[in-house]
Amino acid sequence: MANPTIDTHLGFYKTTITLVVLSEGPISDQATLADIAYEVEQGDCSGAWTSVSEQISVTKMRKLCLEQDTDPGFFNIDDPTEIEELAECLEQPLPTDNT
Repeated sequence: MANPTIDTHLGFYKTTITLVVLSEGPISDQATLADIAYEVEQGDCSGAWTSVSEQISVTKMRKLCLEQDTDPGFFNIDDPTEIEELAECLEQPLPTDNT
């Protein structure tokens, strides 16, 4: 099921989410995002988050994927020879059907 809070038809974006958690003790390095979310929403922690999104080029997206060990194929950008063609397509308006 698609997530209605993420619009996947506008190109590529990098979003940085910062979560500040207030607690009575340190959060374990082993804690998952789900663990932290539970502690903030239902546990003994307080939290506030902010996010910043920036549109990025297909070339930058591929580079960032590789840096975080994500297969660029996840975003269908695994073939470097197709990157320039895709970048050109993303810069062009979608064709309209006037029939």
